Amino acid sequence: MTEKVVNIDADKSHIIKLYAFDYLRVIALFMILYDHLGGFRNPDWIVKKTIDFFFTMPLNIIQDFGAFGVSLFFLISGFLFTYNGNYKHEVKKAVKKIIKTYVGCLMSFFWFYVLQNLVWMREATYWSQFSIRQWIESATLVGYFITGSGDVINGTTWFLIPLFFFYLVRIGYAYIYEKIKPEWNILLLEFFVLMIMILSKEFHLAVSSEIVFVYMPLMGMILGEMFRNARTLSIYKGILLLLVNYMSMVVWFWVFVREYHDTNCYLISFMYSVFLIILFAVFKEWFKENRLIGFLCKVSLSVYLMHMTFGSYLLTLFADISLPFSISFVITTGIIFLISYVHMNIMKRITK
Repeated sequence: MTEKVVNIDADKSHIIKLYAFDYLRVIALFMILYDHLGGFRNPDWIVKKTIDFFFTMPLNIIQDFGAFGVSLFFLISGFLFTYNGNYKHEVKKAVKKIIKTYVGCLMSFFWFYVLQNLVWMREATYWSQFSIRQWIESATLVGYFITGSGDVINGTTWFLIPLFFFYLVRIGYAYIYEKIKPEWNILLLEFFVLMIMILSKEFHLAVSSEIVFVYMPLMGMILGEMFRNARTLSIYKGILLLLVNYMSMVVWFWVFVREYHDTNCYLISFMYSVFLIILFAVFKEWFKENRLIGFLCKVSLSVYLMHMTFGSYLLTLFADISLPFSISFVITTGIIFLISYVHMNIMKRITK
């Protein structure tokens, strides 16, 4: 998932890596791992209680930093797209990204389905209750569009819906980039997304609660334009566009995912993420290349796709043998990175 950062007004051979955002990717990754495999799995874990006391409760951070990590992930995706500024062959690049990610999703489900079938020979598990149809609907993401319950087997795949939507949206941005000013380009995208939201509400689309998250990478795109070396978007106009994007997102969160607006406020974690994006962009020169950080970035997509199912099963297995949760969490995380590395390499070969 590592992207190269290029100044399009400079020589194409002159490539600059934005290492600061590699560190941010890793922060987002571990926030999500902690949420799904740590705090969510064991509310009585001493680590969770400590983090809750000092951070999540006083700062009103929801989902054990899960919402924070997801917000960071989407913001980074949008930021790097416009900061990079390399819009040539965007259709080909976007389609390749979608195919690669989709194949990775199918692989993760197939591997886990095989594992579950082997386990079912001995005893039933949580996943034993699901029919072949539910497995297919979840693996193909069709369940999100038909019943709105595509996450019954792997609760993390929902993020692929707004991610794929973002990949499609950015094709339009790239296509007209040199034809109009960036502020008008962004406003056109905002209008297009607004039309999609209105249609989603009008036709009661089951996927509405997922696609609303596309506003997050759109805000990342605005920030990326504002921080580019060859900036053509003024700070003043950028702030106005950020405000338009934020207000639009708040409205549609209220419409489609009311809980995240009223009681379990997602937008607080999102604003913390915006602050981190700006902070890392301002101090980007402080960050240098790190091989471990680079490796973790490369396997991050596979980790996102694999960790919930395999991690939950491993933690259940370790709980059955009364292994202390802290040790279980560390071992499980290590195994997840190992199988994700294998998954990443096979996914690359299939989609090459």
